[in-house]
Amino acid sequence: MTERKHKNKYIRKYEEYYTDVVDYSIEVHQKFASHNTFMFFIYGLGLSIIDIDFPQLVCVLCFAMSGISFATFFLMKYHFSKYKKNVIMFSNGYLIVFLLLLTIMYFYHPSNIANTILLCTIITTAMTSMMPLHYIPIMLGVFCLDLSMYFFLTPMGDVVEIVGHVLNDVLIIAFALGINILYSDMKFKEFKQKHFLQNESYHDPLTKIYNRRYMERYVEMNLDVTEACAVFLIDIDNFKTANDELGHETGDVLLCRISDILKSNFRKTDCVARIGGDEFVILMPHVTDRTHVVNKAKTILKEFPMVLHNEDGKKKVVVSLSIGIIFTKSGEAIEYEELYRRADSFMYKAKKNGKGCAVMELKGGKEQIISIT
Repeated sequence: MTERKHKNKYIRKYEEYYTDVVDYSIEVHQKFASHNTFMFFIYGLGLSIIDIDFPQLVCVLCFAMSGISFATFFLMKYHFSKYKKNVIMFSNGYLIVFLLLLTIMYFYHPSNIANTILLCTIITTAMTSMMPLHYIPIMLGVFCLDLSMYFFLTPMGDVVEIVGHVLNDVLIIAFALGINILYSDMKFKEFKQKHFLQNESYHDPLTKIYNRRYMERYVEMNLDVTEACAVFLIDIDNFKTANDELGHETGDVLLCRISDILKSNFRKTDCVARIGGDEFVILMPHVTDRTHVVNKAKTILKEFPMVLHNEDGKKKVVVSLSIGIIFTKSGEAIEYEELYRRADSFMYKAKKNGKGCAVMELKGGKEQIISIT
């Protein structure tokens, strides 16, 4: 069996949709913490005003939970939403501390209001954690604390009372875990559907490589890096002639074949996209050696010229590629349209040079012609 099959299904889903889980955790804990900040501040303030003989520890715990929640809200909104590192660990820690304080408060203030708050909070936390394997230890910790405080801080009752208390805790925790599992399954299905629709909208239906929409997003994500990027704009020479004389099916086969050539010759970190009828764009991030870019262009050009025939072999069309290559500077923020315009100008220089070649941008407004002849 593979390593993947040995993993729990929630661990597999957690790893597969980790980014979505993190984004959801930031959003839901921000709302949860914001709500708790005001609720427990008002609750603690109300208790201290209404009943001066009320245990001060309860008010202190309310203000502590309000303060912890405010700090969590602030960090989620202004820190984790930007850096997104250790979000799950922090959010689980927040849930643990918050539920433990709430459980302690309930023992010192066993009223109907406190009981309702505790139950509602437990149910709410069941819908904030996307990982049952994380939530189970949290609830077991609450269960152990509750029993410990029951046995050590309250007068020992009869067996029926003890069993009733334990059974009550077990039912509450089992109910919360059930909600957590059902809600996690629902959210993972939502993430799966989102990724499916996103995948469909970001891929060219014919060639199955990325489309212009994804390329535009990819450019936004990679043009603020510390190292330069290379951009290839590729146009198929004589594609219209091939389509007109040999048929659209031949043209479709050609597009798929060129897509396969491009995918097999570029890195997994490079973005290969078909942005139009016979145009392709490749963005290579983290380019430190321009010789590597030249070699890539030569490798692609070696696959051409390509001779296409119709079904009876009486007609043929020779196709090749014209390539424009430009570079971005380190940390340079340029929009997709500006990159396309620059690369397009060098691609047309390749066509004017006789087609079947590449023209690469050099410093100082110079250019280099790359060919295999």
